[in-house]
Amino acid sequence: MPKMLSQCPVCDGALKISEVECVSCGTQVKSKFDTCKFCRLSSEQFAFVELFMRFGGNLTRVGEYLSISYPTVRSRLDAVLASLGLQDIAEEPPVSTSANTGSFTVSNSTSGVTLSYSNGGNEEDQSKVQSRRAVLEMLASGEMTAEEAAIALKNLH
Repeated sequence: MPKMLSQCPVCDGALKISEVECVSCGTQVKSKFDTCKFCRLSSEQFAFVELFMRFGGNLTRVGEYLSISYPTVRSRLDAVLASLGLQDIAEEPPVSTSANTGSFTVSNSTSGVTLSYSNGGNEEDQSKVQSRRAVLEMLASGEMTAEEAAIALKNLH
């Protein structure tokens, strides 16, 4: 299977994922999702990360396995970190865990049910968004049916 694109093949701009679909039931989730950070890595960088993890993060063992010097291994790791945007992580503020203020649409072609929500941004809305997101994630993972999700979302109003 081909690797998912993370950059526009025409202008090299960043791509956003706008729809995902369950291969089992046909449920579709539409929104604007970020691409995976690891999708930004070249094939060589991804193989390096796999090897790095296989050796438990031990750079010396990675170097021995690849027959390259420790500074070369460290340089490759630094390049991976830069590609992931993690090179200066010690200087960055902590990542916020607040709810997403975006919108979502979930539809299931089998049942014909389509569910949508959009967040206005205040604290009460944030709580509703978190609850709606939990319902939509349960729907997407198959933990509840589209009908059950529709009822749960109606009860959130």
